[in-house]
Amino acid sequence: MASLLAFIVRGRMLATIWVFLVVMGTMIAMRQSQEPPRWMRKLAETQASSQQLLRLSETRLADGTMQFERIRTNMAPDVVWLCMTKDQTSWGQVNNVQRTFDDFINLMRSSGLDPSRISLSILTGSEQEYRHFRAVTKRFHFARFIVLLHPGLHELESTSADSTAEERWKHHRSETAKLRNYLLLRTLRDERHIFWLDPDVYEVTPGIIPRMIAHSESREDAGIITARCSPTGDSEYDRHSWSGTKQDQHYLSETLQGTSDGDLVPLTAVGASVLYMRASLVWQGLTFPAYYTIDSGWDHEGHDGIETDGLCHQSRGLKGGGCFALGGNWYVRHTS
Repeated sequence: MASLLAFIVRGRMLATIWVFLVVMGTMIAMRQSQEPPRWMRKLAETQASSQQLLRLSETRLADGTMQFERIRTNMAPDVVWLCMTKDQTSWGQVNNVQRTFDDFINLMRSSGLDPSRISLSILTGSEQEYRHFRAVTKRFHFARFIVLLHPGLHELESTSADSTAEERWKHHRSETAKLRNYLLLRTLRDERHIFWLDPDVYEVTPGIIPRMIAHSESREDAGIITARCSPTGDSEYDRHSWSGTKQDQHYLSETLQGTSDGDLVPLTAVGASVLYMRASLVWQGLTFPAYYTIDSGWDHEGHDGIETDGLCHQSRGLKGGGCFALGGNWYVRHTS
């Protein structure tokens, strides 16, 4: 009798377990029929996360300028790299071969900076170049990429037919200053360092940008820094960088003689073929002058100090507004 009862109890337990397994199997089957496999869910989650980390936008600004942005929201860049191009010829030629935007990007990659630190901002006057920049940005892993299509680059040479060479030069520098300010103020966010490089610069000394940043971070007065620019050898290309007085100017080829790579040499004025600016100077009010600032008055314009020529004159009253050049063998090469 006892063995019969034990048999019945075991039978009921087995039946209960069997029913439980059937119910669980049914529930799992129903769940699997409603949801994709785990690997597919994981892939979808990764893609959604990636989309949240990358933000694309294109906007026509109030002044008619087109602005394209590609932003990686999980990065916090501290360097904004600025460049202006008129069209595809702006990259210059080396040995009679036309350079391209890819060459410029390769130059940036050789700078020694992690792309996650860089916001690249380009202002162009070419719709073709604008579309090209917009299409290829996915290949580059900069923290932020901003492109502005601005018609003003075609106004650099638009002066009256009877204008003098001096008037045309002044117009060109004035319009360039306005465009630099536009690009700078439109795209500077929370970055601490600003770096300008002409599109037709084709070679830089490796590590030149980190060196400029290191000087700026170690010296409070070093807010504006440039370097020697030449097409080849020791020839002088950028004569906007000089020390001394207007009556007794000393260009960099002379000013830097006898200096070492670790030196910073004070300057009176700078050019922008290669130019570092501390962002805090901009927030204090520093911009590129669009008119002759030297000896200007309430009722008359001055005679010098337009665009980069007046940058150091404007920065003198600002905290950290000193102008310097890298000493020693630091250089950039510019197409001739």
